[in-house]
Amino acid sequence: MMPDNRIKNARWLLAGILLITFLAYLPSLNNGFTNWDDPEQVIENRDIQELSFSNTSGIFSTFYVGMYQPVTTQVYGVVYSIFGADALAFHSVSLLLHLLNVILVFLLVRKFSRRDSLALITAALFALNPMQTESVAWISAMSNLLYTTFYLAGLITYIDYVRRKQTKNLLFTLSFFMLSLLSKPAAVTFPIVIFLADLYFRRRISVRLILEKAPFLLLSLAIGLLIIFAREEAGHIVDMSERFTWLERTSMIFYALSYYFAKLFIPLNLSAFHPYPPGGALPLQFYFAPLIPLMLVFLLFRLKGEIRRQVMAGLLFSLLTIAVVLEIIPIGAVVVKERYVYLPSVGVYYAFAALLLFFVGYHKKYQWITPVLTILMVVFFSIITFSRAGIWQDSFTLWNDVISKHPEASVAYINRGNAWQEKGDYNRAIADYSMAVKAEPNAADAYLNRGLAYYKLESTTLALQDFNQAILLGANDAEAYNSRGLLRASIGQLDMALSDFVQASVNDPLYVDAWINQGLMYANKVDFKSAMHAFSRAIDLDKESAKAYFWRGMVKIQLGTVAEACSDFETAVSYGWPKDQVPGICR
Repeated sequence: MMPDNRIKNARWLLAGILLITFLAYLPSLNNGFTNWDDPEQVIENRDIQELSFSNTSGIFSTFYVGMYQPVTTQVYGVVYSIFGADALAFHSVSLLLHLLNVILVFLLVRKFSRRDSLALITAALFALNPMQTESVAWISAMSNLLYTTFYLAGLITYIDYVRRKQTKNLLFTLSFFMLSLLSKPAAVTFPIVIFLADLYFRRRISVRLILEKAPFLLLSLAIGLLIIFAREEAGHIVDMSERFTWLERTSMIFYALSYYFAKLFIPLNLSAFHPYPPGGALPLQFYFAPLIPLMLVFLLFRLKGEIRRQVMAGLLFSLLTIAVVLEIIPIGAVVVKERYVYLPSVGVYYAFAALLLFFVGYHKKYQWITPVLTILMVVFFSIITFSRAGIWQDSFTLWNDVISKHPEASVAYINRGNAWQEKGDYNRAIADYSMAVKAEPNAADAYLNRGLAYYKLESTTLALQDFNQAILLGANDAEAYNSRGLLRASIGQLDMALSDFVQASVNDPLYVDAWINQGLMYANKVDFKSAMHAFSRAIDLDKESAKAYFWRGMVKIQLGTVAEACSDFETAVSYGWPKDQVPGICR
């Protein structure tokens, strides 16, 4: 065990790190919401807009954007209940969580190593590396911050357990682990990491040690299986076998590892989105990517004694915590995601700081290197972080930045087009969707959204062509069929419209709008029984659908059940339907 190595002014230095971090991330407090997951997570998420027992139980039984993160969603709910849809409040919470994590990194490294200098350097680099801006400045990445908070707290209490053998510390560790796991499933690595800590502290492998890990492993297994199911249900798991060979996919995993490691020290040309390489072959740098991991392995073999254990512990921590997000199972259309390095960066910076202090410890005349190099890195990181924190100001600043780095990224054009469409600038939206199609001719969502923009401009022929192409390419089938149905209804093709609405509800039985539109078509055909069924199904799916209640009430008027109709109208009005549209008989 290394002796205590305390710095008298450590707390003041930590306070300075926190102040610099706050100033570097200050631009993030001017950011609003973006159209990248923020609508589903916060703006349009009814589960967080009114805290109640039923909503809380719903949060713990619902996937959001293919993720199971009920604790994070509950935090969104608390913030929303106090401040409403105020982006400043959400960004403030994110920044406070990051500052808390900086403190926890310092406490963890100090407890682990008993060296303040090592803890301060690690905390400073973790705090200010520009790759962290995606986690801090993006509201939908709050899960990254929260799971890290509980993960770090769990490691701190576990070290206390190892040293003091107090059962309460093990229970604290299990509690923090559960909170971390329910904040973001990436915490499934925790049991392996604490086993790594056992080896580092030379605990004897025994039945008791293994039994200690049993509840941790069972929870990890359960959440791991659950998140695979959630990802599959959301369509996030991508089959890359036809596009890339096994060797190419392996090269991409090594490329991601090398990218993360390199950008932790040279954080230039960062981007919120890194698409797969276009074309049929990988660029040459992907095949050279294993060189960095091999160099690190070579370095470990060259080191001896305690420094070897320290560096190995740091690098293994990083490898274990990032392994679960290395696209071994491809998720989405990206090679790397910068937010994934948030927690793993702690291990890399710990190893770097340990090496730096080891070097100057053996070469006394170079002791000036430690403070000078640390200060230079902090200044360098702070400048870039300050610049990147504002990238997340809105959807336009975000996707403009991605397009400037990756002009071949069709997703970026689609999302910027969506932002233009939301502002009502349909011509600019169409231009972006067309760029997306040019970049990726099979981008089904681009055709679907361009069709919607043409529909808004009443260019029905072009809209119909795009909807047909979207369906052919297998876009969100339910939305594509529903959109084509609306277009066909608008030009009088009512039977074909009904067929599309029915197909939409077949493809997605939970699609409320498809059921409502079916009901309207059936009512128009005077098939009130089928209309009643469709509207009632919509209400079963969305208890607050004013539109479904109103039109079911209109059908009930036709069927002569006036009292029931008036009840539906009353409910519709309570959910925002204009009262002056209610038939006079029920006013």
